Amino acid sequence: MTSDLRRQLILGAAKRCFARNGFAGTTTRSVAAAAAISEGLLFKHFPSKAALYAEILAEECEADPDFANLLGQEPSTGTLVELIKGGGPEWPRLERDDAYVVVGSARPLEDAWRASQVGMIAWLGELFGLDRLDAYQLLTQISRSPLANVVDANYSAVTLVEKALLPPAQAYRGMHDHLRSVAKGLL
Repeated sequence: MTSDLRRQLILGAAKRCFARNGFAGTTTRSVAAAAAISEGLLFKHFPSKAALYAEILAEECEADPDFANLLGQEPSTGTLVELIKGGGPEWPRLERDDAYVVVGSARPLEDAWRASQVGMIAWLGELFGLDRLDAYQLLTQISRSPLANVVDANYSAVTLVEKALLPPAQAYRGMHDHLRSVAKGLL
């Protein structure tokens, strides 16, 4: 077996171990056992558990420049604050197997509903290249808006659009599909 192939085998085994047990619960011994190699051979390829984890993280983030940039930053509260301020969507966007979902939370209830609707209009525009009015018209024809309970002092409202009613799209650069395939590989 070539060195590169062995390295990939170790990385695959490590991904499964980290996914099941987390960083703290994974040992180099357990990774070596999962890869069916000796711990000494593992250390020939990776000097430490942290180096192994860093390699996996770098490999998984390689496709997204924003994530790659994150790898170079000092892990700190300041970095986290800058990341949050860096501007994600205003309201949470969720991709399910069957739908796109935006959550709005505010008081009164109509503001929560409005926030989820405006968030979905923006997302439909980004996903399908629609201008704001076209995205709004589409939303009015295919969305559902189940209302949620009071959260803290606010109401929460959800705007949901079923994927079956839309052409295929790649939200978050296909991250949902990627995570699904990784999860299937772990089982």
